[in-house]
Amino acid sequence: MNSNNGLETRAVRIRPEVVLACEPSDLNIVLERLNLPGSERFDLIVGTNIFVYYQSFEQALALENAGAMLRPGGLLLTNDRLPEIPGGSMHLEGSTKVQFNEKDRSAGEAIGWYQKR
Repeated sequence: MNSNNGLETRAVRIRPEVVLACEPSDLNIVLERLNLPGSERFDLIVGTNIFVYYQSFEQALALENAGAMLRPGGLLLTNDRLPEIPGGSMHLEGSTKVQFNEKDRSAGEAIGWYQKR
């Protein structure tokens, strides 16, 4: 974590060969999920600017579908507040405000992380 004029920044460096080893999957997160064995489930899913297009019921389904593809303790990062299903597999663990611009403190949004129980 670096501090620059009071603004905290974080970054993750990913080696090019790791990025090139990633394979995209085209699926509708509301209606579909990948049926992965436990050893192949994801540690992290990033879903920004997608859940806003769905209604609450569909968002809850998407959250549970994401949870089905995560390992226990895995995270979903999103800039949308999603409705949790009572007794569901996913729980909002926290959020942080990310600023887009140092000069305009209002330019930013909250990024939340949901964790698989």
